[in-house]
Amino acid sequence: MAEAHSAVAFSFSVTHEGVNAHFDREVLNLIWLSGVRSWRKRLNRLMNNIRCGIYPASMSSLVVSVGTLTSLYYGGYDPTLGFIPLLQSHLPSGGLGKGLSVSIAGITIWSTTIFAVRNLLKLLFAYKGN
Repeated sequence: MAEAHSAVAFSFSVTHEGVNAHFDREVLNLIWLSGVRSWRKRLNRLMNNIRCGIYPASMSSLVVSVGTLTSLYYGGYDPTLGFIPLLQSHLPSGGLGKGLSVSIAGITIWSTTIFAVRNLLKLLFAYKGN
């Protein structure tokens, strides 16, 4: 029974002098640290799911793709065939809208390419020649 009493983080007692509350800071700190550890594991699991979910590519390829598209667009060439001006018409005008539309277009092109490559790999690995 001693273990159960040491696991109690706080206790209240009502006496004729009023209400007394006793907090065990060590146990409360352990509870806090377990919550932090749980959220850290959850965040790491999310990052691992993102990293593994974009299988044929990596996050650095996304950065290279968006950077290349941005440099081409600001260099005066539109490789998206009018997709960026279409996005700009729906976003706020100015530099922020322009940069955001180029980034959205780059992410869209990158994710479409990755989706196509992933499905192509599925088809190739599922082939059972006759």
